[in-house]
Amino acid sequence: MQTARGKESGGSPNRLHEQLGYVYDPAGNLNCRTNNDLVQTFAVNNLNELTTASRTTNMTVAGTTTSPATNVTVNAVDASATPTPPCPNQRGLVDGNNTFTAIAQDAYGRRDTNTSICYLPTSISFSYDSNGNLTSDGHRCFAYDDENQLVSVWVTNTWRSDFVYDGKMRRRIRREYVWQSGAWSLRLKCAMCTDGNLVLQERDANNLPVVTYTRGPRPQRHPGGCRRHRRLARPY
Repeated sequence: MQTARGKESGGSPNRLHEQLGYVYDPAGNLNCRTNNDLVQTFAVNNLNELTTASRTTNMTVAGTTTSPATNVTVNAVDASATPTPPCPNQRGLVDGNNTFTAIAQDAYGRRDTNTSICYLPTSISFSYDSNGNLTSDGHRCFAYDDENQLVSVWVTNTWRSDFVYDGKMRRRIRREYVWQSGAWSLRLKCAMCTDGNLVLQERDANNLPVVTYTRGPRPQRHPGGCRRHRRLARPY
């Protein structure tokens, strides 16, 4: 097993969310990954394609605050770091969506709340087409054209994204759908205008610009190999 251990400045205590371990098979594929109490295992087929991934039920929650916090909770449970077990930073996981609500407070009584929802299934199975393109990750489905370009990704009866390419294999149109009343309902169409291979503008279904990209000249190089950036004039 290969390991990577994170510690606070001075060599202690351990950073509980940076206690990493890795195990590989003879072909160099990752078989197992650990992080504190979380254990993830992976299996591959004879083409070295990932076929399944699974995990245990606990993980270590970690985060940062912009100013020193005197009290932090995650899902209403104290989340102060401690170097000895039981570790209050560990949270149980359910199969599917997991909600984490973190609340931090500083010495002045200022509080902030952050809520995130993560899709963390207990086990995932992957499938591929004959060209090695991923067709399913157990949650989303993927479809490709004859050039192996992704043309559609969807979650059954939930949402779908379609993509259209031109003869130079540039993505030119993106359409977003939601499942409504037993059928796909178009909610967004985005067309890309390009200059060569660079996208300059995105337009909506009415051909009106919604995003415009501006690119400047590339940095020049000195004869010695260093990049020289253009100096911008400043008003005085």
